[in-house]
Amino acid sequence: EDEVKMEEEGGASSQVREDHFHIWHGEPFTDRKSTFQAHVVEVHTKEEVQSVLNVLKSDRKIAAATHNILAYRLYNETHSTCQQDCDDDGETAAGGRLLQLLQMMDRRDVLVVVSRWFGGILLHGDRFKHINNVARILLLESNVGCKSDEEPATKVKRKHQ
Repeated sequence: EDEVKMEEEGGASSQVREDHFHIWHGEPFTDRKSTFQAHVVEVHTKEEVQSVLNVLKSDRKIAAATHNILAYRLYNETHSTCQQDCDDDGETAAGGRLLQLLQMMDRRDVLVVVSRWFGGILLHGDRFKHINNVARILLLESNVGCKSDEEPATKVKRKHQ
């Protein structure tokens, strides 16, 4: 049985199916006992963003992460604009850096979430490098958010220093 959410939006209701999202999960990366893992999914509305977050956080491991940093961009073809937002989830400035990555890669209709499980050792600036690298790798591998006229990525250079 499919779970369907009904939400009121300015007098109109929209249905968002919780089970129809293809969520890509990246390989976890660990540095000094902190682990980072990216999750990427195609979304087209803010309601879908919230539904995907609910699906992700229904996973106990993801829900238990110290931080679930996110950024998304929703493209409006009619107006040729992008609605975008981000959330640091307590990891100061990390969401903005993820959003900047999406902008630089010109990704549209995409949500990226990076889960971080803190290992007890401060990583200082390296944490931002790791957050963006796991997101970048998964965005390239999944091709989520690419414009339709772009070629899919064939090789991904893994960058973790």
